[in-house]
Amino acid sequence: MRRKKSKLNFASERQTRAKRLRAFVISFVAFILVFGTVSILVFMKSLDFNLDNLIRQPQDSTEQSTDTTQAPTIAAAPVNVTTLFVCYGDDDVILQLSLVCTNAEENSIMVATLDPFTSVTVNSTGNTFQGWFQTTGINGLLQAVETNTQLKIDRYIKQSESNLKKVITKVGDITVDIPQAISYRGTDFSLFLESGQQKLTGDLFIKYLQYAGTEEQANAVCALLRQTLQSFTEENLDTMFNYIFNLSESNFSVMDYADTNGLVRVYLSMRGKIESATLEAIAQRGDT
Repeated sequence: MRRKKSKLNFASERQTRAKRLRAFVISFVAFILVFGTVSILVFMKSLDFNLDNLIRQPQDSTEQSTDTTQAPTIAAAPVNVTTLFVCYGDDDVILQLSLVCTNAEENSIMVATLDPFTSVTVNSTGNTFQGWFQTTGINGLLQAVETNTQLKIDRYIKQSESNLKKVITKVGDITVDIPQAISYRGTDFSLFLESGQQKLTGDLFIKYLQYAGTEEQANAVCALLRQTLQSFTEENLDTMFNYIFNLSESNFSVMDYADTNGLVRVYLSMRGKIESATLEAIAQRGDT
């Protein structure tokens, strides 16, 4: 058999070393270039790719840190707005039905709670608020409420019991003034509360709505509004709005909070004064 001839290496040891050195130098230079480029990119990103930030005075960082709890911009021109808030449980049973109304003249929010079993005739057909909601949904309920109260409903929020509990978990327990101690044990739920200011979890809040009369419900909704609106800041306004309204069916729009005169900012401008009211008082608001 024929033997394979091995290739002869004519390169001298000196040439081999030179090649190795050259390869090392090229690799090292490439590493330095890549490392330097990455470092520059990271540094520029820390300056938001704006070299002017490099010479900004140190106190800017302090000012930024104090802005983290900045109050949201409020509406410059408050208006009268009426919102229907309905919370429902299984089989579309209404747990609470409230009108949340702004009063531009008093710069306040007025809350009136409606009895779901109030009879209303719409287009010659009689039913209760509860019946209209179960048979025709939110649109039929809106028409029934407008017919009954003679108020134009500008916005509505329809929220399930489970989603309202999630909102309360997000904004924090609701402080409600309990007029009298409650010791109730029913077939669907039990409720035991002492009188006075009590912090209610989402579960307790729902049970209280089921137990309370319309006047107590109105005060509870006022407390819910206070806690919710106080949780809004300029920094979290977008996040909080989307979180709450993704858990609701509503005709609120992005412009209601993005616009400086949007409805959400109107409510924010009035969050210092939220009180229960009668339908008569709401009807007597001055037009703006």
